[in-house]
Amino acid sequence: MSCAIFINLFQYMESKKEKKDNSWRTIGLILIGLLVGYISGRFELTTITFNNDNKTVRNPVKTMDDKSAVTTPSKKPIAISEDDDPYLGDENTIVTIIDFSDYQCPFCNKFYSNILPQLKTDYIDTGKVKYVFRDFPLNIHPKAKYAHYSADCALEQGKYWEMHNKLFESQSDWEKSDDLTKTFTDYASELGMNTSNFQECLASEKYKDEVKKDIEDGISYGVKGTPTLFINGKPIRGVSNYEYLKQTIEKAL
Repeated sequence: MSCAIFINLFQYMESKKEKKDNSWRTIGLILIGLLVGYISGRFELTTITFNNDNKTVRNPVKTMDDKSAVTTPSKKPIAISEDDDPYLGDENTIVTIIDFSDYQCPFCNKFYSNILPQLKTDYIDTGKVKYVFRDFPLNIHPKAKYAHYSADCALEQGKYWEMHNKLFESQSDWEKSDDLTKTFTDYASELGMNTSNFQECLASEKYKDEVKKDIEDGISYGVKGTPTLFINGKPIRGVSNYEYLKQTIEKAL
């Protein structure tokens, strides 16, 4: 009987010891996890701070039509080339807006429909702002490049802005077309262009390198989505509010 009691007591003590060891093991694992998390956090913070010091903020890559695109301009402007792209307004104004845009992008269409008319009335037509349009067709919009080619072909005949407007206003039609050459040639005819010259220009993809250069320039400036505007070198991404844009222009003026 006494042996049984001794054995039970020994088993009880071993059980307590095992539970105590497990408790310490658990606490140790928790402390190790916290330490690893702290080190990782410090590394991440250091990386972000370093990138900020070099003016290249590391943000998650957004889809090009992301509604949550940044709408706050950066603190310091950067030098943005106008290239030889078409513009509206006074060439010598002190405020220049460079718009990297995509004819098939629905948010660019909203900018064209809801913001550009007011911008044109208040600032472009009054000689306060020069507006430059640069090509930035996105890979997610497979028909966009041909729309940009067609606008450049129209430029040869002095009808760039007429084609520019037509492409945005008819976006929902031509993006469903199975024959873009014919569709855009029909637009050229409506706008009074020489359709033979236009069709030849479009079919040859004459302005492929021109559009490619705009894309490469945009990427080098940090353009990730459309529309992206640069106001005297300060980027605004995902413009959806005219009043905000107006305030930014007034500060530049």
